[in-house]
Amino acid sequence: MKNILKYSSILGFLFLFLTSCGSDDTKPSVPEIQGIENAVKIVAGESKSYKLTGGDGNFTAQSQNENIATATVDGKDLIITGVAEGKTNVTIKAGSKIKVVEVTIEKKPAIDITGVQEMSYLLQGDTKSFTLMGGDGKFAATSQNTQVATVSVDGETLVITGVSAGKTQITITSGDKTKTMDISIVGNTAGVYNNNGDLDTKFMAYVKNNKGLWFLEKVGNPYNGKRLYVSALPTDMEVGKTINVDVRSYDINGVNTGAQTPTVEVASDKVVGLKFGEVIVVLPKM
Repeated sequence: MKNILKYSSILGFLFLFLTSCGSDDTKPSVPEIQGIENAVKIVAGESKSYKLTGGDGNFTAQSQNENIATATVDGKDLIITGVAEGKTNVTIKAGSKIKVVEVTIEKKPAIDITGVQEMSYLLQGDTKSFTLMGGDGKFAATSQNTQVATVSVDGETLVITGVSAGKTQITITSGDKTKTMDISIVGNTAGVYNNNGDLDTKFMAYVKNNKGLWFLEKVGNPYNGKRLYVSALPTDMEVGKTINVDVRSYDINGVNTGAQTPTVEVASDKVVGLKFGEVIVVLPKM
C-alpha cells in the first residue's frame, strides 16, 4: 500500500512538472504594425517618412493608386510621396500583420508669382527672359497688345519680344495666382522716350568731339531745336549698370543738366538706352 501511495505521488509530481513546462513553451503574440496613423495627409509634390515597428520587422508597402501617391520601404522607413490631389490606400505588411492606411493628398498651396519686375524696358526687335517662381509651378502668360510685345512661356522661362515702340502689360498666371508687369518697348531711333515708350524727342543729327557728343533735334540751325550734350560714354555699358556722365540739356523734358548717374536700361550692338528718371535716352554706340 505504501508503494502505491509512493508511486501515486511521483506520478502527480511529474504531471505538474510537465504541465508547467508546457505553459513556458507558449509563443508570444506578434505585435501590430505601428509608426503611422490610420489616416495621413500629405501635400502633392512632397514626401513624408514614417519609422515602422511591429510585425516580423520585414516591411513591404503598396499604394492602391500610384497616380495619387507612391509608397516605398527602406528597411523600417516608409516613405509616402504625394503625386496628385485625391485619396488612396497604402497597405503595409510585416509577416502575418497587415495595416491599411488612408492617404489623402492635398493640393499644393500656390504662392505669389515672382521673378519679374513691376516695370521693364526692352529694345524693339530684342527679347528678354525672366525665370518665374511661385504659383503652382505651371505658368501661362499673355500680352495685352501683341503689336507692341509678344510673350511665350517654356516651363519656368518667360520670354518677351519687343515688336514696336510703345507700352503694354504682360499678365502671368499660375494656379490661382496672377502677376502683371508693364513693358515699355523702346525704339532703336536715337532720341528721348517717355515711360510709355513713346518717342518725345527724335535726334536728327549728332556732333562728336573729343569730350563727348551733341545730339540735335533739328539740322541747319541747331539752336532752333532741342539739344542734348553727353560726355564721353564708357565702353563697358552692361544692362543694369550705373554710369557717370556729364549732361547739358536744352528743353529736353525729364533730363537735367549737370553730373548724372543714369542706369543702362537697354543695350544692343548699335544703341544704348540710358534711364534718366522716368525717361530713356537712346544713343548710338560710338
